[in-house]
Amino acid sequence: MELNLKEFETGIGTWDGEHVKALLHFPRFPIRLIQHEPWQTWIGQRGGLKAVYAYLQNYPLAPTHRRILDVVLSTPEAIADVYADRLNISRATYFYQLRELVPALVQALNHWKLDPARATIGVSSSSFSKPPVPVNPLMGAESTLQSLTRLLMRNDVRLLSLLGPGGIGKTRLSLELAHTISSNLCFVDLSEIYDHAQVATVIAQNLGLKDGEVSTLKTYLSSNEFRLILDNFEQILPARNLVADLLASTPSLKDLVTSRAALNIYGEHQFVMPPLGIPDVESVKDQQLWAKSPAVALFLQSTQAVNPAFCLTNENVEAIAELCRCLDGLPLAIELAAYQVKYFSPQAILVHVSRSCLDFLGQVPKRTQHHQQTLRAMLEWSFDLLSPDLQVLFCRVAVFSGGCTIEATERVCSRLDAQLGLTSLTEQSLLEQRVEADGEPRFHMLGITREFALERLDIRGEADSLKRIHALYYLQLAEQSLELEKINLILKREQENLNAAIQWTIEQREEELGLRFVAALWDYWFQIEKIDEGKQLAQLMLDRTNDLQVPVRGKVLQLVESTRQSL
Repeated sequence: MELNLKEFETGIGTWDGEHVKALLHFPRFPIRLIQHEPWQTWIGQRGGLKAVYAYLQNYPLAPTHRRILDVVLSTPEAIADVYADRLNISRATYFYQLRELVPALVQALNHWKLDPARATIGVSSSSFSKPPVPVNPLMGAESTLQSLTRLLMRNDVRLLSLLGPGGIGKTRLSLELAHTISSNLCFVDLSEIYDHAQVATVIAQNLGLKDGEVSTLKTYLSSNEFRLILDNFEQILPARNLVADLLASTPSLKDLVTSRAALNIYGEHQFVMPPLGIPDVESVKDQQLWAKSPAVALFLQSTQAVNPAFCLTNENVEAIAELCRCLDGLPLAIELAAYQVKYFSPQAILVHVSRSCLDFLGQVPKRTQHHQQTLRAMLEWSFDLLSPDLQVLFCRVAVFSGGCTIEATERVCSRLDAQLGLTSLTEQSLLEQRVEADGEPRFHMLGITREFALERLDIRGEADSLKRIHALYYLQLAEQSLELEKINLILKREQENLNAAIQWTIEQREEELGLRFVAALWDYWFQIEKIDEGKQLAQLMLDRTNDLQVPVRGKVLQLVESTRQSL
C-alpha cells in the first residue's frame, strides 16, 4: 500500500481490516504486519501500541462493539471460542458482531489526525503516566467531586485550580476526578520538584516523550484533546508561565492544578476545597446525625483500617464528634488522629489533642510525601514558601482568636499594609476570608494552623508583647462610645478576642485592666444574659485588688451591688 504525503500526515487511508486484525493480535494476522511502514511510524507518532489501544478504548463505539473490543484486548491471541464464551454469545454471533466491529475500528484509526510537525517528535513506546489508584474509597467529599466535575466539563473552563490548605484532600480529590474522566488524561506529580525550570521536562516524561522541549510539548498536546493534572504546584509557581503558554498554543488542552496558592493567570478558574462537614455538637444533640457527618465517617473508616473491631457507640460518638470539630474537619488531621485509636480511646485522644494537636499527632507511620507525614511537617512546608515579611505577619496574626479585621491587624500587628498581607496569606491558603453582614472582610485561621503560628511567634520572642497589645486594643474597642446597637454588634463579633484578652489579664495579674473590661462589658453581658459570668469575673478582680485604689474599682463595686439589688 502506498500513501501520498497528505494521507500519511492525517492518517487517512492508513488502516484496513487486515491490519486492524493484526493490531488486535488475531491468530491468522501476525503482529509483524503492522511492524512495517507506514504503520510502524504511524503507531510511534501516536505514543506506541499502549496509546493506540487506549485511544480505541476511549473512542465512542456502540455497546456491542465496546464489549467485544474490551474482551479481545484483555485476552490477546485467543481463539474465537474463548471470546464467544467470555461474551456469553454463540460463535456465530461473535463472528457477526466482529464483522461490524472491524470496520468501526478502521474508521476510528483513520480519523485520528496528526499534526505534520509531529513527525519529528520522539515518543517512547510506553503510554503516558496514569494517575495512581486510590487505596480507599473517597469519603465525605462526594458533593465536592460532583461540583468539580461539572466545572471541568464546561467548555469555557480550560484551567481549573483546586485550592486549599495542606491536608485538605486536594490530591485525593484530583485522583478521584482523574479516574472519573480517564480519557486522554496524564497525571503529573510535582511534589518533589523545586525548580520551576524542570516542569516542562517532567511533564514530557510523564507523557512518554523523549524530548522535553516546550515546542515538542506544544506539538504533542495539539494532536488530540488532552487533560493534564498538575499536582502540588505551590512550590513552583513561576512555572505558571509555562501553563499559560501551553494553554494558549493548544486550544484542546485542559489543565487541573492542585495547589495551596492560585496561579493568578488569565483564564484561571479557582475552586477552593472546603473541609469535611463536622457535627454541630452544640446545637444538634442527635448522636445519629453526628455519626452521619463526613468527618466522623472518615474517622471511622480510618480507624477501622488499624482496628477492624472499632465501631461507634453511645459512649464514644460525642468524643469523636468533638474531636473532628477540634481538627477543623481537616482530612489529614482526622486520619492521623484515627491512627492513635491503636493506643488510646477517642476520649483520651480528644484530651491530648486539646492540649497540643501538633505534638500528639506527630508520631505516626510515614506517608508517601514527606511534607504530609505529620501536621507540623505540612505546616512547615507552607511556612517555608512564604517571604520573610509574610512569615512575620503569619506569626503575629495568630494572636487573634476567632478572626480579625484589617483595622485590628494594622493596630495590633503594626502593619500599615495589613490588607495586602492578609490577602496574600489567604492566597496561600493559610487564612480564610469571610465577609460579614456589613460587608467588612474578616480573616480566620484554622485552629491547627494557629497552634503552629503561635509556636513560631513564641520562638520569635514576640508572644508576650503581642498579647499585651492585643488586650489593650480590645479594651479600647469595648470602652468606645457608640450607639448601643452598633457597639453590641461589634462586641458580639469580637467575643472570642474579648475572652482571650480577659483571660490574659487574669493570667498576667493585670487586675486594673481586668476591672476596666468588667466595667466596659457589664451592660453587654446583661443584655446577652451572661451577667453571671460577668459577676464571677468582677468578684475575682475585686478580691485581687483589695489594696488597689483606682476609680474603676469603685465603679465595678457599684455595678455588682446595683445588680444584686435588682435581682
